[in-house]
Amino acid sequence: MLSVASCLGNTYCQANELDSAKYYLFLAMQLDTTDIAANSIAVGQLYLKLGNLDSARFYAAKADRKSENQYLPASRFMLLSNIEKADHNSEKAFEYLVQSDNLLDSLYDEENEINVANAERQYTHVLLVNDNERLKVRNLFFIVCFSISIILALAVWLYFQHKDKKRIQKINEQQCLLEDKEKKLNQLLRKMKENRLKEEESSPDQALASFLLEEIEKARQDVEDIKIEKIQDSTISKKIKKLISRFPNGEHALSAKDWDEIQSLIDNTFHHFPLLLEDESFKFTKTEIETCYLAFFDLKSDEEAILLEINTDSANKRRFRLRQKLGIDNSHTTLLEFLKKDHQALNTDSKNSKI
Repeated sequence: MLSVASCLGNTYCQANELDSAKYYLFLAMQLDTTDIAANSIAVGQLYLKLGNLDSARFYAAKADRKSENQYLPASRFMLLSNIEKADHNSEKAFEYLVQSDNLLDSLYDEENEINVANAERQYTHVLLVNDNERLKVRNLFFIVCFSISIILALAVWLYFQHKDKKRIQKINEQQCLLEDKEKKLNQLLRKMKENRLKEEESSPDQALASFLLEEIEKARQDVEDIKIEKIQDSTISKKIKKLISRFPNGEHALSAKDWDEIQSLIDNTFHHFPLLLEDESFKFTKTEIETCYLAFFDLKSDEEAILLEINTDSANKRRFRLRQKLGIDNSHTTLLEFLKKDHQALNTDSKNSKI
């Protein structure tokens, strides 16, 4: 109600309906007994328009009190300036006008300071928000990168786990197949032996003997092929290929540990081979033994030369001298084909077939 009466009073005053204005302004003053400065100034302006300067001065003086509205003192001085101007007192009118302007300037400066401070606070807030957003983005970037790294590492780990699982599975399958083939070979050898014993008691069956020899040879060949495949799929075989691929820029020679792994692999795969190396009739040298072991990996002479850190001609000469010592006259027979066979067992089978 107070704000309505005050608003109507000011509106009627602006419209020069002074009686109505006077009614509503005095009503507002009656309703507001705490902060009457604004209504007093409005009543003073009303009396100024009515030409009642004394009443206008009275209400201007009445407005000289504290108010929540900081602009009222300047309005009061402006009212006093207009009153003195209407009373033809130019000196006082100018004095009040200056005081009004000074108060307004002071208020404007204070507002500007407040606005600047608010702008600075707002700018600082914006900077903090932007820094916080950048920090969030950076943290999110690190989290994403870390997550991707974890996923990639997990994918690589799973890939190698799968690859290793397949390798182990293949080794197991080869081992099972090897055992089956060796079992078949042993069965054939037993049949061969039984056939020989029967032949001692009766006339020999050459057709059966030939058939058994063919089956034994085929079974032996299958066993040898599986063993060679097992060697080719071994860890040391893959390392040998890797060492060869590094030449000439990286480390490519076999270490003592590598030689131990090679020797263990070949000796455990071809049980007759260590016996061949220990044969006193051959008297193998260290370099010849190295050439024998490397032959099981079916390497070219230049690849063998890289591993042994010698030139290709030296590797070829080593192979040639070794073939001579082993008595390999057939140029189509490779060192691998000769060394993988159990010549002692072959000789025994040959003798049995002639009995």
